[in-house]
Amino acid sequence: MSIFVKTIQSPEILDSHYAIQFRQEIESLIAAGVKIFYLELHNVTFISNSGLMALISIFRSAKAANCKLLLKSSSHQVKMLLELTGLDRAFEVLPDFNSSMGDLIQTAKTAVLSK
Repeated sequence: MSIFVKTIQSPEILDSHYAIQFRQEIESLIAAGVKIFYLELHNVTFISNSGLMALISIFRSAKAANCKLLLKSSSHQVKMLLELTGLDRAFEVLPDFNSSMGDLIQTAKTAVLSK
C-alpha cells in the first residue's frame, strides 16, 4: 500500500479570500489519494472566522477519508486561537521540536495504517 504525504504551506492571513481555495486544494488532494497532510502554519499571523471554518472543514474531510492531518504551528496567534476554541484537542498539533520530517511522517504512516 502506498501512502502519499503532502506538505502544505499556508498564507500569512487565512481569511475568506484564501479559505475556499485552501479547502478546495486539500479536498482535491484527498481525491488524488494523499493520506497524510502536514500543514505548515508557522507563518500565519491571522485566521478569520472563514479561515477557521476552512480548517474545520479540512479536518472533517480528512477524517471522513481516513487521512491523517498534522498541524505544525509555532505561531503564537494560531496556538492561542486553537486553544481558545478547543480545537487544539481535535487537531493533531505538533510540538515545536527539531524532529526530522522522516520521523514525523513515519509516525503518521503508522497511525494511518493501524486504522
